[in-house]
Amino acid sequence: MANLVFPPLFEEGRIKISKRNYTEINGNLPLYRFEVTKQKLFFTQVPSIQSMLNAMINPELRKKWDKNIKEFKVVEILKNNADIIRIVSNKILAVIPEKEFYDKRYFVADGGAQYLFSTSVPDSCYLNTPNIERGTNYICAMSIKEDEDNFYFDCFNQIDVNINIPIEFIENNLFRKVKNFFDKYFEFLNVLK
Repeated sequence: MANLVFPPLFEEGRIKISKRNYTEINGNLPLYRFEVTKQKLFFTQVPSIQSMLNAMINPELRKKWDKNIKEFKVVEILKNNADIIRIVSNKILAVIPEKEFYDKRYFVADGGAQYLFSTSVPDSCYLNTPNIERGTNYICAMSIKEDEDNFYFDCFNQIDVNINIPIEFIENNLFRKVKNFFDKYFEFLNVLK
């Protein structure tokens, strides 16, 4: 995906957001790319790349810092690096109600980097929870890399929250949401022992 052209949407400081309007996965939804750089000088004790991945994928750790999540649990372990999870998002203002996601995930280390891939399982695999609509994660791919001075996050997301919201509204709030997400994540990592 890194070789595809992603026209820029926003760039400020160490966060760059771009998007591709069409993909073969789903031609009706944009695929967003988030590139985030974090200086290691920020951390009192520099975390390992593995602990950074754990803060993203471990339900107990993730719920401590990600206030967008109401529920998060591993439903089934497929292998030591693959599982199926259930996430229920919190209601966002009066605009986006709670959404439920069932995703299969695969995470792997390679060449000093960590990679995470996830996508929704077919709706028929799990019954819908009453009064919560299902969302669809078409693709989420993330890499965490480092050099001597920085950590680098490269994330691709194509998600349908199954609600009729103008794309302009989403994109007008996207930079703030991404910045807030990573700010909370880095703050948590900075106090994690």
